[in-house]
Amino acid sequence: MARQPAKTPPPSGIRYVEWRNKLDDTITEKWRVRLVRKNEGFATDRYFDDLSTATAFLAEARTPEGRKRISAGVDAFTKTKAIQDPAKDIIRQNAIDEFLGDEFAGRHQTVDDAIRMYCRKHVWPKVGKNKDGFPDCDDDGNPWAEGDPRKPKIRENIRNTAHLKETRLRTIASVKLPKLDKAKAAKENGKAGQRMTGAWAAAKMKRSGEPVRLGDWPLIDLTKKTGHAYVEERRKPYFDKNRKAWHTRADATIKRELVELMQVVNAIELLDPDLWEEIGEQNKLKGCTSILEENRVKRIRTMTKAEDEKLQSLLAAKENREHLQIFALSLATGMRRSEVVLLEWSFIDFEGCVINLPKHAAKAGARGVWLSPEARQIVEAIPRDGERLFHCKVSGFTTAWRRIKKAAEIQNLRFHDLRRTEITRMAIQLNMTTTMIAERLGVKSVAYFEESSVEPLKKAEAFRNGGPRTEKQAREHFGHATADMSLEYVNTFGSATPGPQEQVPPTQSKKKPSSAAE
Repeated sequence: MARQPAKTPPPSGIRYVEWRNKLDDTITEKWRVRLVRKNEGFATDRYFDDLSTATAFLAEARTPEGRKRISAGVDAFTKTKAIQDPAKDIIRQNAIDEFLGDEFAGRHQTVDDAIRMYCRKHVWPKVGKNKDGFPDCDDDGNPWAEGDPRKPKIRENIRNTAHLKETRLRTIASVKLPKLDKAKAAKENGKAGQRMTGAWAAAKMKRSGEPVRLGDWPLIDLTKKTGHAYVEERRKPYFDKNRKAWHTRADATIKRELVELMQVVNAIELLDPDLWEEIGEQNKLKGCTSILEENRVKRIRTMTKAEDEKLQSLLAAKENREHLQIFALSLATGMRRSEVVLLEWSFIDFEGCVINLPKHAAKAGARGVWLSPEARQIVEAIPRDGERLFHCKVSGFTTAWRRIKKAAEIQNLRFHDLRRTEITRMAIQLNMTTTMIAERLGVKSVAYFEESSVEPLKKAEAFRNGGPRTEKQAREHFGHATADMSLEYVNTFGSATPGPQEQVPPTQSKKKPSSAAE
C-alpha cells in the first residue's frame, strides 16, 4: 500500500511507494513517477531508488522534447542508468543537481502542475474524484463500496459547476501558443546574445517560436502578453465537427477561460507559498482581459409577452407539470435555473414570505428571495412528495427547455433571460430601487449590478417605449461621456434651431471688451 515517509513531501507528480519483490518477498522503498499525455499518445510509469533521480526524470518528462526522448529511450535517466564509471556518476549527479535547481526555482513547475494542484483542492472533491483525479475512489485508489457512508454526497449544482470548471481548465491547458524567440529568450535568461545555460534554457531555445501547449509552459513565463496571445489564438475560427460548420468563439467565453486560469495562479499563494515566492509573488496575467472589453456588447435580451404566452401554452400541454412550474417560478422570483430545479421545502418560509437559499444552493452565496403572491400561489399548488419541490434533474430540464424553445420557434432566448425579464419588471413596473433588486436576487456588488444589468435593461425598455427618459440615457444616445460635453450642444435660450447670426447675451459674452470700448 502506498504511503508517504515522514520526510519532506515530494514534488507534485511523485509518489512514495513500498515496492515488494515477489521473488524474495523483500520490501524496497521506491519513488514512483507516472505521467500521461493522452493527446500525445505518451505514458510513462517508472520507479526510482532516490527522490533526486525521480525529480530529474519528472522534470524532463514535463517538456515536449523530454517526452520525445523518453519515448525514444534516449532520455538522461535511461542513458546513464548503466554507467558504472565513478567519474561519469559525478557528471550524472551534476546533471541531476542542475535539473533540481531549475525545479526548485520554479522553472519546471508548469501550468499543468498548477492546474493539478488547484483541482486537487477546489475541483476534484466536488465531482467525486480523489486527490489523484480518479473518480469514485478513496485517496488510496480503492473504489467506494455500495452504501459506504464515507462516500461524499455532492449536490447536482455543485457537481455540474465543478465539472464545467475542470473541462475548461483541460481546454486551457491544451491550447498551443508560440514560445519566445531566441533573442528574447536569451535576454530573459541573461544579457542579449549571451549563451543560455541550464536544461530548460536549452529546451526553450531549441523550440523557440514553435507552438507549445499552455499546460507545458513554466509558470514563471506566464505574463500579460501570454494572455493577449491566448486571446488572439482563441479568436481564430475553428471547425466544429459536430455541427460540421465553421464558428468563432465569443469574447465572453475567452474571458471566462482566462479568469479561470488567473484563479489557478492566485490559488498558488495559499496552496504552495514557496512556489508563489518563486514566481514573483504576483499574478502577471492580471489585466490580460482588458482587450476583450473593447468590443464588448452587453446582453439585454428579455422575454416578450407573446413569447411568454407561447412558452407557457406549450409547457401546459406537456404531461410533466414540473417543467411549467419551474418556468413560472423562475419568472416570478428571478432565481437561477439550478436554484429553482433543486429547491427544497425546508428553504421556504411561508410566514415570512421568503425563500432562504443556503450557500450550497445558491451561486453567489446564501440569500433570501422574496416569495411574492404570484410565486406563493405557484409553490402552494405543488404537491409535497419528498425533500425537493421538483424531482427532475437540472440536465433533464435543460434538455426539455431546449426542445420547447425549438417547438415555439423562438430564437436567441436563454433561460437566464427570464432573470433579466424579472429585473426589468422590478425596476420599471414595481419601481424598486437597485439596492432592493440586488438584495432579492442575491447580487454581491450593487454598483456593478446597476451598471451591467439594471441601466442597460432600463434603457432598452425606454427605447421600446418612446425613447430616452433620463439624462444618462440621452448622453449614451448621443455618445457623450459627461454632462459637460452635452452642455456644449444645449441651446439654453429657447431656440432649437439657431439663426444665421447667433446672439450671445452680455452675461455670456465669449470675448472680453477692450479697454477702448469701455
